[in-house]
Amino acid sequence: MVDTLNQLKPFQKPCIFHSNQGPQYTEKVFQNLLKQKGYLQSFSDAGFSAHNSCIESFWSNFKGEQLYLRDLENTNTKK
Repeated sequence: MVDTLNQLKPFQKPCIFHSNQGPQYTEKVFQNLLKQKGYLQSFSDAGFSAHNSCIESFWSNFKGEQLYLRDLENTNTKK
């Protein structure tokens, strides 16, 4: 997560970083880096996954499409 955060381009402040309360988002190193880069950190309520249902659905579809496209590329290059 830290590597990904370091690759983000500058943004117009304020910017909110919203996530669940997973350990990768609550560790001090990550929180300090967010603060250093000017992000406001926001969490979903613990144990209430419905707060993330829209984004979870998005990522599920995104990953499925990526795998589908990768399979198509592999099929086309084998010909």
